[in-house]
Amino acid sequence: AGGREIVVAGVIAALIAASAGWLLRWRGALPMAALVGRRRSMPTGLATLLVAGAALAGPEAMTMRLVPFVEGRGPDEPAGAALLFALVLGSVIGPLGLPRPDRGVMRPALAFTALAVLAGVVFLAAPHAGVLALAACLAHGVGFGGMMALFWREMGAAIRDH
Repeated sequence: AGGREIVVAGVIAALIAASAGWLLRWRGALPMAALVGRRRSMPTGLATLLVAGAALAGPEAMTMRLVPFVEGRGPDEPAGAALLFALVLGSVIGPLGLPRPDRGVMRPALAFTALAVLAGVVFLAAPHAGVLALAACLAHGVGFGGMMALFWREMGAAIRDH
């Protein structure tokens, strides 16, 4: 609308550049000789994290974006707000089910992903089914919230370890 998004993106880019510059001055930039002699390596588990990030940004997020627009059975019956509340409540509950970091991530990742995908399919199959749609949104929120918390925990561990 009138190019305002370009202005907002420019402000965000300027803030990122200012933050990066401040961090480099605060920490002290590495001399160029140190950068040239170092071999580049990839953090362990980066490929898995990138696949998970793509999944989280794509089909899983799309289901969540549809929820506020769901109408009730009648023209004046809004259902989106109740479904969105169930979704957000589930996304708060999901991270509480994460195992400790030393227990491995593959099983919880698969469980949260399966729950979110199955709940998304149930929701898309019957978005006006009342209690079924509410339960599907709650379950999708639990799965998505758990996946997001697990994703960011593992991303932090990859950065820390690397």
